[in-house]
Formats: sequence, C-alpha cells, structure tokens
Amino acid sequence: MAKIGQLKKSLEAATPHLIVGSIRTLAHSVQLHLEPSGRDAEGAPAYIVYAITAQGEAVNIGAAWKKQHNGREYFSMSLDDPSWQAPLSCAAFPADKAGEWDVIWNRPERAAV
Repeated sequence: MAKIGQLKKSLEAATPHLIVGSIRTLAHSVQLHLEPSGRDAEGAPAYIVYAITAQGEAVNIGAAWKKQHNGREYFSMSLDDPSWQAPLSCAAFPADKAGEWDVIWNRPERAAV
C-alpha cells in the first residue's frame, strides 16, 4: 500500500460541502475536488470527483463511494482520464486529524494464467 495523496474538508465558507486535496505520483500531480453527487440510490456514488486544471477548470474524472470496513467509513474512488494509460482505483481512509483522509493505492493482483 502506498499513500498517494490527501483529502480534507473545504475550509471555504462558501463551499463547506466540498472535499479538496490532491494525488501525487511520479507520473501524476492532480488537484481534486469531491462534490456531493446528490444521489441517494443504492450503488450511487456519494461524490463526483473533479480534477482542477492549471486554468482553474473542473474536469470530471470519476466518483467516490462511501464504504465501511471494521466500523470505519472510507471512500472507494475510481478515477480515469483519456490521458492516462489505465483507470486509477484508490481509497481514502480517515487520517489522524478529523476531517482529513489519506489516499491509498494498492496494485491489483494479477490473475493467474
């Protein structure tokens, strides 16, 4: 498992519903905004994930679902962009500080041939 980013609740008074942060790897450095999806249907994502361009534009790159593991709530995220070689699946687990999450990535196991 590798920590590839961090998220936190927005401190801006105008956008308290947003979660903001970034993902950084050797190939990618992406500023993120997670905005509530407004959907409550079973299986619907809790958040829509946007990358913020250098020009400040928000580009939809994925979604985040609320999940539970051992009584801890976390986000399962699926991110993708046409410029990437493959989608990025990662999770955001609560950090030590309230209102913050560590973004963790784990390389999927390859299927046996």
